[in-house]
Amino acid sequence: MQSVSGEKEDEMFYDILIKQAPTEKEKNIITSIRNDERKHNKILRDLYYSFTGNILPQDMSIPKTETDLSYQENLEKALFGELDAVVRYRRILGTMPSGNSYTLLMAIMTDELRHASKYNFLIHIAK
Repeated sequence: MQSVSGEKEDEMFYDILIKQAPTEKEKNIITSIRNDERKHNKILRDLYYSFTGNILPQDMSIPKTETDLSYQENLEKALFGELDAVVRYRRILGTMPSGNSYTLLMAIMTDELRHASKYNFLIHIAK
């Protein structure tokens, strides 16, 4: 499931972004996004299990996170990552029956939109 893969890389990316953030306010915003993403990961794993009866293994790959990007570049990368996630969740929602699973995915998708707005704000104040 693509929406769950790469969690180690995502975790390292958020850690880098938090360290790069120049103010506590910006660090707190990024930390809140990271915490939402952790919650999404658990929800997606639970949904995968409920549909397949299989438990997804933890990501054991070696992360390939770039550390030489500027804070501004990483914010832009994060913004477009969130927007790509919205498209992915919208596709998944189109195949979901209504009910609890649909509601959980809709909540994740709206969180991703909220995250994109936060990244737009951070990009704006970083200039």
